[in-house]
Amino acid sequence: MRVTIVGPTWHARWTNSVRDAFQELQHTATVLEYPVPRGLYTTLPWLPRKIRNHLQGPIHRTRAVGQQAANYLFGRRLIAHVEQERPDLVLLLKSQIISPAMIAALKRSYAVPVATWWVDDPFEFPSAIAMAPYSDRFFVFSRHWVRRLQSMGVSGARFLPCAYDPEVYRPLVLSAEDRQTYEAPIAFIGTRDRHRDNVLATIGDLPLAIWGPAWDGACALGDIRVPPEAIRGSGLTPEEVAKALNAVRISINVHKLQSRDGGVNMRTFEAAACGAFQLVDAIPDLEELFIPGEEVILYHDTDELRRLALYYLDHPDEAAAIAAKAQARSLREHTFRHRMATLLDMM
Repeated sequence: MRVTIVGPTWHARWTNSVRDAFQELQHTATVLEYPVPRGLYTTLPWLPRKIRNHLQGPIHRTRAVGQQAANYLFGRRLIAHVEQERPDLVLLLKSQIISPAMIAALKRSYAVPVATWWVDDPFEFPSAIAMAPYSDRFFVFSRHWVRRLQSMGVSGARFLPCAYDPEVYRPLVLSAEDRQTYEAPIAFIGTRDRHRDNVLATIGDLPLAIWGPAWDGACALGDIRVPPEAIRGSGLTPEEVAKALNAVRISINVHKLQSRDGGVNMRTFEAAACGAFQLVDAIPDLEELFIPGEEVILYHDTDELRRLALYYLDHPDEAAAIAAKAQARSLREHTFRHRMATLLDMM
């Protein structure tokens, strides 16, 4: 089978991992990458708020015009690629720059099935809801969203959880320098938002290390609740994340609020694959992917998070046994190769 993958240029290499998975399954996979659209005002955090707010309108309008032109040119590139290569499947990884009209044109003119895999809350993105009815299959990583989409008439909505890339996330032998950089009793690795800040602040007096985008910026602005000394650095590359997950004793997983009704994030699978012991917030969908109490330990509130963190710091052997079971489960069921095989079965 010939598969064309349309995905974002993203440091977490989601697009490339999906391509590699298809190739492992003995299919031919070609990637068309596009840069992730971002608001230009986000590069001006040092400006006073009044000035920044005054500039946002013109910046947004300029960005919208430029983005429309970029989307059109990318759409023409995709049409030309499909016309020449005649793939058996076009897979859109979010790909919000592709319009419903473009999907309809691909299906009408080239009779190629189109699938979309969306790993955010689709109801926060008007483009996702617009694309969903036009995709032959619209995969989301929460069963809650499958039910909502199907109730709206999106018959192709299907559940497809996140996954991990075993070429990146695996047990590693760390150098002394890496251990000095990443070793920590308790760690959180992920983008800062207010919900995560509030949760982690409740264990801020414990030996906590934090890596991820936006923590430094929030700290500089004084808009942060975790202790500043807990922040070890900004965004890590996938390879650096793997090193950190191999070096920490307890990995804390705090899902974004979009997952309150379901949607297990990629970090859950990545941490398990590295052999990290995890304390994960209890969300729907998780129990069918890992066995609570045996492969991961769930917490339901911040009091329980604190109690469990203290307990497993004092019981490392129990934590290691649980982490080993999660690692085996990940390798057995949760790689991108497993997900792409499932996707093809459901097409």
